[in-house]
Amino acid sequence: MPETVKGTTYIKPDQFFNKPLATAVREYLQMRRGAASVDEIYAALERGGFEFVGKNEAIKKRGLQISLSKSRRIFAYLKASDTFGLWEFYGGRPKEKEEEGDSEEESSEANTKPENAE
Repeated sequence: MPETVKGTTYIKPDQFFNKPLATAVREYLQMRRGAASVDEIYAALERGGFEFVGKNEAIKKRGLQISLSKSRRIFAYLKASDTFGLWEFYGGRPKEKEEEGDSEEESSEANTKPENAE
């Protein structure tokens, strides 16, 4: 029997089979319509047929957590609740500020020549 997520959506036994990890996690979080813990994500993906790499459950969960942490452009880590959500839930990922001093300094150095250069 398919798993119910938040009362309305179902996870089929082959829902995440042969999908890339980020795609499967994104699909699951969209189905949930909210953030989830690593344990919740792991359990749902496993029930949906995702094949994790690793010798035991602890290693598989650690690999999942590392992958989510490295995919910061897609997944937001909510420290207070120790969960991961999609940036799209929170208005998109904040743009990284470029340090103005560094970029101006580099461009001015490239355009100047030493006084004694021939």
